[in-house]
Amino acid sequence: MSIYLKDLWNAFKNVDKKYYSGLAFSNFSSKYDELKKEEYKQFVERVFAYELYHQFRVIIINNSQQYDNLVLNGEITKNGFDDTVLGKARIFPDMVLHKSNTDNSPKNQKLFIEIKVQPDARIGTDIKKLFVAVSPRLNFENAVFICINNNKVELKIKKHIIKNMDYREDKTLLGKLWLINEEGIKNFKDIL
Repeated sequence: MSIYLKDLWNAFKNVDKKYYSGLAFSNFSSKYDELKKEEYKQFVERVFAYELYHQFRVIIINNSQQYDNLVLNGEITKNGFDDTVLGKARIFPDMVLHKSNTDNSPKNQKLFIEIKVQPDARIGTDIKKLFVAVSPRLNFENAVFICINNNKVELKIKKHIIKNMDYREDKTLLGKLWLINEEGIKNFKDIL
């Protein structure tokens, strides 16, 4: 496991659980409707992602020599692949650790990160993005799917990969894909 994956895992462990979800009110539009308000649990991906970004940046700053010339970007466009399995020319990963958006050499593409915080999140498109990220098209060393609040994520990943035979058969790509959740960090090969 690369040092970058280990550091991302440590950053994840440093994110306080209060960033996983929060309470909000529904059916509440004014001070006169206060009796109608109902509490519900809200899962906001950006709240979690911003705190994870902060925790990862702290680690990067404290280990600046091993991160020389690398930058952590959030929501940056990755272009240059018109004929992908996604049928799109652009992908917007939640975070990437790389040299720049104009350099896609394998030595400078470290981590491609997708995040889901909803308990019932659909993950198919995210899994496809991860495969594109580690393919020769984008050349990322590793792609990480961070999925919290979802205790069925491993089963969903397994079903998606089994359904898409071409993914399962490419062991090289599978070895570059990782899941991070509340239970730990796991390679996709170990999920199958």
